[in-house]
Amino acid sequence: DTVYGLAAHAESRNGVDQLYSIKHRDRSKTLAISVSSVAEVPRYGITSGLPEGLLQCLLPGPVTICLRLSEQAPPMRPEVTTPEGTVAIRVPGSAFIQNLCKELGGAIALTSANVAGEPSCSRIDEFRELWPQIAVVLQRPDEQLDVKREIRDEEEGGGCSPVLASTIVDLSTDGEYAILRDGDPENLRNVQATVERFGLQQTGKPAGVRADA
Repeated sequence: DTVYGLAAHAESRNGVDQLYSIKHRDRSKTLAISVSSVAEVPRYGITSGLPEGLLQCLLPGPVTICLRLSEQAPPMRPEVTTPEGTVAIRVPGSAFIQNLCKELGGAIALTSANVAGEPSCSRIDEFRELWPQIAVVLQRPDEQLDVKREIRDEEEGGGCSPVLASTIVDLSTDGEYAILRDGDPENLRNVQATVERFGLQQTGKPAGVRADA
């Protein structure tokens, strides 16, 4: 539901190592995880301090939430947790990814499908040079529709909006939130409006600061 990504089972040392190798990613930068449903989030992150109903308003969708790692979390590679003990969690608005996590019985580690420092990819051919290093390459089923829509918009003299990475919001401190990456501007506004409706106060990094994908 955002940009193309690279993924591996969050428990797999070999899989996670390959993510860093393919992307040429700094090992000091952690990876996010994706889980099958909102109900799975508390297995991995501490949600006891969050207002009831907040997660259901944010997810599924193009939002990554940062929470304190739960002591009861299933075993995962250390690369998915920060030195401060937080974990970045997604529940994408993609039935395929949700079902994949469900079939695997756990979380997948993920990062954007591009070499570190280069732009994220919204089309499958934009990371073609990485294909030989990837076990399975899957195309978004709606990508052809997007291409046709962009061609039509260009023919009509309009522009096409780029696909952006998810909005990252830190919810690891009770009663507060911080935006770590904007993502889509409209999505950012929706996230801020939602968390503030539930009484959370903004702190930390101001909107406009983007974290590395």
